[in-house]
Amino acid sequence: MILSVDQLEGGEILLEAIEDANGSVIVPRGTSIKKEYISLLQSLAIEFVSIEKSEDENIGYQTIIPQTTIDDMVSQVKKRMENHIYQRDDSLKKFEIIAREIVKEINKIPPDYRFDLYERKSDLYEHSVMVALYSVALAKRMGIHVREHLCDIALGCLLHDIGLRYITVPFQNRNMSELKPEEQFEYKKHTILGYTAIECEPWISERTKKMILCHHENQCGSGFPMRSKNKELVCQIIQFTDYLDRSLCGIECKRTNVRECFDSIAYKRGREFEDCVVEQFLCMTTKDFVV
Repeated sequence: MILSVDQLEGGEILLEAIEDANGSVIVPRGTSIKKEYISLLQSLAIEFVSIEKSEDENIGYQTIIPQTTIDDMVSQVKKRMENHIYQRDDSLKKFEIIAREIVKEINKIPPDYRFDLYERKSDLYEHSVMVALYSVALAKRMGIHVREHLCDIALGCLLHDIGLRYITVPFQNRNMSELKPEEQFEYKKHTILGYTAIECEPWISERTKKMILCHHENQCGSGFPMRSKNKELVCQIIQFTDYLDRSLCGIECKRTNVRECFDSIAYKRGREFEDCVVEQFLCMTTKDFVV
């Protein structure tokens, strides 16, 4: 659970270590936050912390599908991803099962269902699942209803960041634009490495492969790795949902709150993200921010 430092009351248990700007641990994971720590964190300009959720705590978020189902999917993705060897391995084939399950769950959602967005811990596997859920729901809303195509989209989202597992640069809750040039180069390789890991897999569609390669491109051509202006709807969808979710969980960027995330989307809308993609996604959420 992510809380702003201003919301802390003392006694909360850290789920993630608190680090300074140089990546040095200030307060280790598992620490019980004392009241006197709160003013210290504020003086260090630390805005958010990740804390453990007590068993009887009800956050009250209206999730896109039941949280227990999301947790099970995250566990499956973590197991499959950690068991995967870079090439010549059939472990990725099992992601098809998770992709089909995602499509099945999204198909249960009523057309008028609206869900909450909220900040989360920096977990690569949860990020992959949430991007898949958001993308399939958005694709359906934008007129993609063929089950095979939806499964391709879910699979592309589940595997879109597999290349992050092959790089040496830390990517959790960091401002990647502040990396040294050699670190920037290493980080940006993850799209190519992810694509290379799956490009020879005959069971993965070209649609899915392109999503993995192009999820960091954008509509004005300033993305990477090729600075291409993708016109395919599936690429436009993952480019937006990936940006949205990584902003909220701090994957490949500094974590932001929902208000800051929407402000950023408002700035990028119509330039980096297609206007219609943003508009249709907003219709699915409970937020009433003007974007």
